Amino acid sequence: MFALRIPWKVLSRSVSAVGQRTALLKNTSSFVNSRGNGLRHLAASSSLQDHEGKHNRNEWEKNYLESSIGKAVVAVLAAGGGYAYYNYAKQSQEENALRERLFKEDPFISDILRILPSEENIVVSPSAAHAYLTGARLGSGPARAILLPESPAQAIECLRACVQHGLAVIIQGRNTGITGGSVPRKENDRETVVINLTKLNNIVPLYTDENGQEKGGEERKGQVLCMAGAGIGTLQRTLATMNRNPHSVLGSLFLNPTVSGGIAFGSGGTLLRVGPSYTDRVLYVRVTENNEIEVINNLGIPTSNLGELLNVLQDDGKILNHYDDTSKVEMHYILNSQRKAESEEDTEERAKEYFNTNGVATHLNSQPQCRQANYPQVVCNLDSGHSRFNADTSGSPAVRSEGKCLILASVHDSYPAPSQTKLVWVGCKTFEDAARIKREAVLATPQDLPVICEYVDKETVEVVRRSGSFLLHVLNIVGMKRLPSLWHVKERLEGFSLFQGGALDKIMHHLSGPLPVPLPSAVRGISSRMDHNLIIQLAEFGDGELVRQEERLDKVIEAVGAEKYECANGSESTQVFNFRLVVAVAFKSFCLGSNVPGVSFDYALRKNDFTIPVLPDSIPTPLKRLRYMHFGCNVVHEDLAFEAGYTHEQLEEFKLAFKKHLESVQGARLPAEHGHGIEYKAPPQTIKRWMKLDPRNMFNPGVGHTSTAPNYKEERKH
Repeated sequence: MFALRIPWKVLSRSVSAVGQRTALLKNTSSFVNSRGNGLRHLAASSSLQDHEGKHNRNEWEKNYLESSIGKAVVAVLAAGGGYAYYNYAKQSQEENALRERLFKEDPFISDILRILPSEENIVVSPSAAHAYLTGARLGSGPARAILLPESPAQAIECLRACVQHGLAVIIQGRNTGITGGSVPRKENDRETVVINLTKLNNIVPLYTDENGQEKGGEERKGQVLCMAGAGIGTLQRTLATMNRNPHSVLGSLFLNPTVSGGIAFGSGGTLLRVGPSYTDRVLYVRVTENNEIEVINNLGIPTSNLGELLNVLQDDGKILNHYDDTSKVEMHYILNSQRKAESEEDTEERAKEYFNTNGVATHLNSQPQCRQANYPQVVCNLDSGHSRFNADTSGSPAVRSEGKCLILASVHDSYPAPSQTKLVWVGCKTFEDAARIKREAVLATPQDLPVICEYVDKETVEVVRRSGSFLLHVLNIVGMKRLPSLWHVKERLEGFSLFQGGALDKIMHHLSGPLPVPLPSAVRGISSRMDHNLIIQLAEFGDGELVRQEERLDKVIEAVGAEKYECANGSESTQVFNFRLVVAVAFKSFCLGSNVPGVSFDYALRKNDFTIPVLPDSIPTPLKRLRYMHFGCNVVHEDLAFEAGYTHEQLEEFKLAFKKHLESVQGARLPAEHGHGIEYKAPPQTIKRWMKLDPRNMFNPGVGHTSTAPNYKEERKH
């Protein structure tokens, strides 16, 4: 039974790991050696390398785990794991009868059981489903079932079954989105099925042969094919072994969000030299106006029939042999959505159908790209345009589609890792000083862009210290690679009635209170004295960039009277990098733990706008106003917490007033990278693009405030 076995596997591994850590506290040296290289691996794979500091980092981990703080955090994790096991076993027994009944009586589930390899790939029990049906910050709704296909063919067949039963579909990755765009809606007038793609997680480097030898030219070097469920963190670690960096590093990196989610939302993240997630080389599926299943293949593997394509995608060696990075052919394959498999024999016959489904070739006018073209030049041109935003309608229909199609795979460029990096924390007295550093040092030339340039204000630092310190200490204990499994335990616990309503976030808030924020002492000092802080990663790529970057930066720092600290080793760099990643989680914990309401905004300012937007008079003075930015791109994340007592309707009025102000006065574009979800109304051109891609409104109905009705009947009356 999936609801019993799969969460149990995740849970048991986490509980076992926590138990081992507790038992090994008396032998810290063995503990450090046994737990692997979580911190060191993050430092390497995030281009935060410190080639001479391995011994120092090992000593830091050892000392940390011997400290009272390290022991206390491990003890809390062990207690939480034990409690999770107890509640899981108790509640799962109560839900077992429901599962058995649905598996026997539901005709849709019966069809799915002929498609997926076992019951373990279907989630129907309420506690197990909670993590798939509840957004990270907002949004929730019911679903007929959650399906976890393990191959592209299974995913296509799950979609075909949904079409046959008249069900709406939510395509889901790791469910880390914070605008409600990855979960069902309560107001949907059809039942919904979630197709979660995290089991389609293969990553294939395309410039090596089966023996690991490089093949292809410079344009192809570093390209990777990622199945839809491949995690960005996993991709980062894979590329680190090749001395390369990925196309994207998101704020939710510690949760290992999927590559396809980045494409669907056009997510940007922290990498200033790269820009938002973008590729023309995508394999995706749509439902046509005639209710047919159309598979569009622009991977650079133009096979004559659909069966051959799916066969190639099951074998890494075949992918390498068939991939052609110069291909300008896009293949379209059409399947009859109404053909059902009533028996095992029908299922075998339907498999043959794939090999009889010949593709129609479309010859493209230009070479498909696997990155955002000329982004360094775009971001350094400080005109009235915007570096990036979600409503951009250019490029492949799958990019920024926000769940309006089923993405199965994509090809991405990767980037050479720098030979040397320096991570610096810069504290400024005024926002104008920080903006001057950006103009005169960070964005001086496209050739010398730093890898990262992030901004956090003083209130952001204070909220992370107050409500995010516990999570940061957990990151220090388990490492970036292991945290997603532990986070799944948190999500599983939140399916139990006792932990609903944000109980675990409240616990994190209260546990963080007495803990010091794990940052270098010099950084803590600067951030306490300065109101505006920059996190900048300088890097050397072989042309003297690092020296030029540092010379410009030091010159402007001296001119404005800012303070600078250079991280001494990889451990300090990791602490700073982790600090930036947990801001959004810390704000949620602060609001829930303090019992105060909060609202959040994601917007792109004009590139030549170096101001802090003023809140409209209709919005009361917030209790907290957090501003943290992808500073080089002028993309802002802003969180407002208010005193207790405001109603939901009043908060919605505050949000609407600020959104109108940002658009009309500042010329901002909303949202910048989090997706429209249920939070932002999509502009007409974006809606038109989505309707062309998904004419029957099968996928993600209601996204961007669109209709939830079949065929968008509300829009089509006009």
